[in-house]
Parts: sequence; C-alpha cells; structure tokens
Amino acid sequence: MSGTTEIGSALRSRLTAVSPGAAITATLVAWENRPFVPPTTGFWYRVTLLPGVPRAAAIGETAQNRHVGVFVVSVFGQSGQGDGLVAEEAERIAACYKRGTVLTASGVQVVCVRAYRKEGQVEPDCFGVPVFVEWRADVAN
Repeated sequence: MSGTTEIGSALRSRLTAVSPGAAITATLVAWENRPFVPPTTGFWYRVTLLPGVPRAAAIGETAQNRHVGVFVVSVFGQSGQGDGLVAEEAERIAACYKRGTVLTASGVQVVCVRAYRKEGQVEPDCFGVPVFVEWRADVAN
C-alpha cells in the first residue's frame, strides 16, 4: 500500500460527505480524468490532489513514510457577478478541512495541516477561487 490512493479517497470523501463535510453533490465536481460539463448556473468545483515527495517519518526499515501534499478544491461561479458568493463558498469549503481535522480511509489517517483560500481568477466563462488544503499522512513502509 502506497497510501496515496487512500489519502485521495479520504480527502475527496470529506468534500461530498453531508456532515461534517461540505455536502457537495458529486455531479457538480470536475473529478480528475473524468468527463465533466460545468453547469450554467450555481457553483461547480474542480479537485486536484498534489502529492509531494514522501520521506521517512522515523529511523529504521520499519519506520512509516510521511506523505505530504496539497488538495486543491477550486470553486467556480458565474463571471461578472463579483467575488462575494464564490469567496464565501470557498471559505465554507476551507472550514471543512480546518487545522487538526483527521480523515481516515482504509486505515490511513490524513491530518489537515491548514486550509486557506487564495485570490480569485477570472476565466472566460466563470470566476474561480481555489482552496488549498495542506495535509500529511504517515503510512506503513
């Protein structure tokens, strides 16, 4: 087990879980490498898992590997409507991954180190605000 699959599963599950998750309908999410048509009204989301380079969490052959990375949830809304609603939704998403939150999938625990939104970006047909969730997970070697 590399842990990356379980880590991604834990982070994605929090996005669609009702409580205490973000309760986002899966059909509104542009998942990686899956076909997606953005809706013409309301919010839609794009997720990207950016794993970093794992390293030993301790000394020894049986020491766990510490995986780190960033889970990006980009929130999109209609362009020309101002940043208020999209920014509020991005803040709501970030709050679902606040510092110290522990997520689990198939026995792998993922710790959310910090979650924050960045500046919005105007795209041709929409306005997006990315949420960055920095995480870590110690996985068996």
